[in-house]
Amino acid sequence: KQPTLGLDWGFKTWKWVRLQKTAEDHPAIDFADCLTVPEEERERIPVLKKYILEKRLEGAPTAVAFLDEDLHIRQLELPKMPKEDLREAIRWQMRDIAEESLENYAVRYSILNEKVLTDIVRLVLLGFAIKTDLIEKKKAFLERIGLRPFFLEPVPVAMAAMVEDLSPTRDTGWAGCVDLGLRHPYFVVLGNGRLFFVRSLPGLANVKLDDPEYPAKLSIELQHALDAFFIAHSKEKIEKIFLAGGGSRQPNLPQQVSQNIAIPTEILNPFQKLEWKGEDPFLFGPALACARLNP
Repeated sequence: KQPTLGLDWGFKTWKWVRLQKTAEDHPAIDFADCLTVPEEERERIPVLKKYILEKRLEGAPTAVAFLDEDLHIRQLELPKMPKEDLREAIRWQMRDIAEESLENYAVRYSILNEKVLTDIVRLVLLGFAIKTDLIEKKKAFLERIGLRPFFLEPVPVAMAAMVEDLSPTRDTGWAGCVDLGLRHPYFVVLGNGRLFFVRSLPGLANVKLDDPEYPAKLSIELQHALDAFFIAHSKEKIEKIFLAGGGSRQPNLPQQVSQNIAIPTEILNPFQKLEWKGEDPFLFGPALACARLNP
């Protein structure tokens, strides 16, 4: 049985991770790498095909994390109901995102909480919606370059799974993670083993790492996101915040952010439970989370 190839489909950089089992049946890193890809699809194909052949990845079962402008995430509250009815109710609640019919969207959800009232149980959940044809196009593209995709999920969901693995929130309390990607930085919050909150940070998109105001800009954007989370969930405290993605490279960034927002802040190292001595581990969270999935 081939091990899963985890892929974080970035805008300029694709991150890859594959695990293998040791003789003692423990997971170990078999492959971890970054590849800078052209922005134009027609230019990407030969680059990716060559890379996949050189790295002997052809035909690999692949789980993919992606972030797209057409991905919509919304917190909803609905009465408890059967799964199929719930999905249709979420589709109805999110109908305003579609220019035409939401029938063309794939809808998923994550239940955050159950509210037991006098005569009814209500669910608090995160709904995810993305165009079905976008998923199919991504699958077709991956097959065209020689991979065998079996699972696609939003990057924030994969990142949340990675944070939960490193810092189980049932034991350590609420945790946040800022993914400082190039095009679409975002912030997630986890608690009680679940993803509770996702918020984009558009003010940090395309910020230059050598900008001396970068730590201050990050702190301000993060504080706004924290305020929104605290109001929405009536929470008062997050125990820890992780920084991930390429924007984490600036020296002393965790110390500066921690000082500004008064929450302990550190760089995410998804490989801390594994033996891996490569550079920039903070880039690989979603890819490693995907590599742990089974076809």
